[in-house]
Amino acid sequence: MYEFDVERLSPEQRAMVALWESHLAAEFETKDADASCGTMTDVPYVNHVPTIMGGVGHRQLNHFYDRYFIPNMPDDLEMEIITRTVGLDRIVDEFVIRYAFS
Repeated sequence: MYEFDVERLSPEQRAMVALWESHLAAEFETKDADASCGTMTDVPYVNHVPTIMGGVGHRQLNHFYDRYFIPNMPDDLEMEIITRTVGLDRIVDEFVIRYAFS
């Protein structure tokens, strides 16, 4: 299991990580589109490259998350973080995602 040491981060980086983790929890744990979109910037943009799906702005993204992304998550989905890199203005996570095909 990967352990990330937030103590090594600046206060700004810690706040960014906390916001990102809130976003992930809204998407994958509580499955709440409003809460997920509430963690985004004023003019968010999401493009899931393999499917060319997502949107621009809160209205489009709330629709995307509420109608397509969140409801289609498998109930048995598990995410395991492999590594996390935190910069001044971005976070890069590498995950392994597992679920059973049905």
